[in-house]
Amino acid sequence: MTHGIIRNTLLRLNKVMRNKKLVQNRLSTLQGQLKKLDMQIHRGGTRDGINEAQRSITETIQDIIDIIEREA
Repeated sequence: MTHGIIRNTLLRLNKVMRNKKLVQNRLSTLQGQLKKLDMQIHRGGTRDGINEAQRSITETIQDIIDIIEREA
């Protein structure tokens, strides 16, 4: 009985740690995407370039939301 509880706890902890790493990676990606968008806006990027940067940011945010919702 105790062995099963410990095993389940360890499995849940591993999942939490994997999800934490995934979120950290996505946040790092998002930071880079925001910098790219800033460059597009303030340094003469095209409308298509700005739109693409915004789309990639939206996708990354949705990834983060999905990861968090899986945790719940």
